[in-house]
Amino acid sequence: EKGVTLLYMSSQPVFHALSDEIQGLVALAKEVERKDSHTQEHCERIQSLSMLVGERMKLPPDRLELLIYAALLHDIGKIGIPNHILNKKGPLTPEEWKEITKHPTAGRAIIEKTFLKDAGPIIEQHHERYDGTGYPLGLQKDEILVEARIIAVVDAFDAMISDRPYRAAMTNEEAMAELRRCAGSQFDPEVVEVFVNVINTYPPGVSLSEHKRF
Repeated sequence: EKGVTLLYMSSQPVFHALSDEIQGLVALAKEVERKDSHTQEHCERIQSLSMLVGERMKLPPDRLELLIYAALLHDIGKIGIPNHILNKKGPLTPEEWKEITKHPTAGRAIIEKTFLKDAGPIIEQHHERYDGTGYPLGLQKDEILVEARIIAVVDAFDAMISDRPYRAAMTNEEAMAELRRCAGSQFDPEVVEVFVNVINTYPPGVSLSEHKRF
């Protein structure tokens, strides 16, 4: 049974090679990274950090597995967004913003055609906000899957510690302070605290922006 094999293999570094389907999805995620100049190796960092948070929050193995895949593939729906919007240096027009907000649902649609379909709702919800002002569904608090609440925090942190066309990268400390400032509004406060503990116990000398787990 494919799911059982996947669970057994998911702790192995070779688990990406499990099936053509996963290879195809990972290739699509890599293509998104190439399209979006902001996200070099972003997916692997988000995957490894999300897994560490999920483990500390004691997610059961089947949910941890979905989290690992959803984290790797969370932006897969950006494949349909034109490059000039993804890489625009200035502010987006309302029409361009509308295109951006379609990517979580587009990602769910892509993954629901595969055996990883249970990760689809996590992908669709990764831009929801704890206070209900996120997109595309306007969910709040526990209406948002815990895996999506985890990815939201890790994704925001990774964006903050990365250079952008309009600002320099923040330090880990600055980014953590910003997460705490937005806890309860944008982010689940419990997830923020667990994540901060993960970062604070990271091996010293490891640059997160260079870290790769897989």
